[in-house]
Amino acid sequence: MLERAGLFQRLCRHPHPGALPPKYQFVNYYAPVNPKERKAHFSAFSLNREPETTVRIIAGDLNDCPNVMVDRKSVSTEGRSGSSPTYWRTLIGRLPFAVTDTIRYLHPHSNHFSRPHKQAGKIKSWSRINFILLSEQHAHLLVSETTYLDALLSDHRPVYVGIACPTAKSTSALPSLPETSSQLLRVNTRVYADEAFAARIPFIIDASRESHPLDPLAAFEEAMSRLRSASSDHARHLNRQFSTTKETLERRIHDLEALGTFDDGRRAEWQDLVAMTKVLILDRARQMRVRAHIPELSSEEQLSHTVHARLAARRTAIKIDTLRLADGSPSTDLIKCLDHARAYFQDHHTPDDRDSAQVEAARSTLLDPVRRALPRGKKHSDSRFMRPMTARHVKLLEEPFTADEFSAAIAKTDKGRSPGASGLPYEMYQSSPTVFAELLASTCNEAWTKGALPESMTKGIVRLLKKSKPDADYSDLKYYRPITLRECSYKLMTKVLVARLNKASDAGSHLSLLLEQIRSLDLADSALLSLDQESAYDLVDHDWIMNVFRAMGAPERFLGLLDVIYRSVSLRYIINGYLTEAVRMVCGLRQGDP
Repeated sequence: MLERAGLFQRLCRHPHPGALPPKYQFVNYYAPVNPKERKAHFSAFSLNREPETTVRIIAGDLNDCPNVMVDRKSVSTEGRSGSSPTYWRTLIGRLPFAVTDTIRYLHPHSNHFSRPHKQAGKIKSWSRINFILLSEQHAHLLVSETTYLDALLSDHRPVYVGIACPTAKSTSALPSLPETSSQLLRVNTRVYADEAFAARIPFIIDASRESHPLDPLAAFEEAMSRLRSASSDHARHLNRQFSTTKETLERRIHDLEALGTFDDGRRAEWQDLVAMTKVLILDRARQMRVRAHIPELSSEEQLSHTVHARLAARRTAIKIDTLRLADGSPSTDLIKCLDHARAYFQDHHTPDDRDSAQVEAARSTLLDPVRRALPRGKKHSDSRFMRPMTARHVKLLEEPFTADEFSAAIAKTDKGRSPGASGLPYEMYQSSPTVFAELLASTCNEAWTKGALPESMTKGIVRLLKKSKPDADYSDLKYYRPITLRECSYKLMTKVLVARLNKASDAGSHLSLLLEQIRSLDLADSALLSLDQESAYDLVDHDWIMNVFRAMGAPERFLGLLDVIYRSVSLRYIINGYLTEAVRMVCGLRQGDP
């Protein structure tokens, strides 16, 4: 499997001077791929305990798993009716040493384990899982690991691992795979509906503040890290609880139905058990709808073909088969495609060279009338055009953030929205709005004073969705629509800023007022032309935004915060599950930015 992925060969062909010290010996073991050979193989399978200096790698396929929701820890050797048995427990049981399942080690909450295998439109087996096991005592040598979800010419999910043994003499970077986006998993929102967990949130935040009493930004970052860890742990607990409860209910229902006849007591028990099972299934269906962005039309509607089709379409919409590089040649090489994507979007977010004198002259021509206009509130001030702010609005923009503003912003957030890389959704903030409002207000005020945002707020992850155009060439990145995933904490801060700006400016009413003015002219032979500039948000110059706000009389303290927001943002783009290097936004905005 490592040979098929190409990684292990690459590491062996180009060894790092200190990556593989002589004291380590790598031993590979591969299970048979052919299911017919596996029974005899596992029956006689045996390994000896290896010395500490031997790194044992065991790789293979679980291509006959009977259950699409299989968890490797619970795969049975018995099999099910009409399906082949699996040998996971046999394999683990015959190992004389503890092993690390590499996927679970680095991505313990990942669900990328199953893949139905079809032939002629019919499901032949429910899962094609590749695995790589590493002796537990050497788990710290694991550099990177991921599954490649859309492997060409394969119905499997290959597993990639990077293993390195550095020495004290090693100074240069060790080879490894590109970073994956498999950590981008939204925490199950059921976690925050649990009152017991919601009650823990204030204590987690207080503990982080006590760890950094003089540094609110560091306290905020630690609080987010602790909340993510606690949320993920509780999500796994709830998932295990769901599986156990559902299994117990179904087992009891089957036992009752096997009796053939019911008395009144057993009939009532059966009805209660069926109702409880239905509640569990509907709750799981609701979670699937959230993932598929499908509204819940009826509480009786269960998982439908529409939900599964929408989820499948989302996976297809983000798969990129080929990219055309800058020299015009097509490529499927992952490293080249990642480098090309980064270069393309960095160029996209960098202003073109221009004549600075002409630019300044054009800006003066456009903004001088704004500077000379009467401020809002004056008797002859014309609301059809941009005009300076009033003194009251200027003061509003430079005042510190308040907890009430963040409480109002949290109250206006929608459920089911995609979070940033941490996976912490709006539902977390909605579970304890007062606590989070105070935390965000103190954090953002400190960031405003220091001129630096918390690190988590500066980073964005971008998914690329295919544009629906008849002549689209999907090997060209211009035919993809970027969807930026930002931390909910950042989006709440920008919501507060936008709310302040809406009070301080009347830009949103200009268009409607101009349309009313045009209607009053009664121009029967005229037409109104509306133009939509391509990639308008991506091409906005940050200096131009600052000049516009200065012309409107915005205070320098507010402009300083905007400058911090604009110059600190970096984006990483997802290409088939892997992340590009960071792209700095020298120009351009994301939707929702002030």
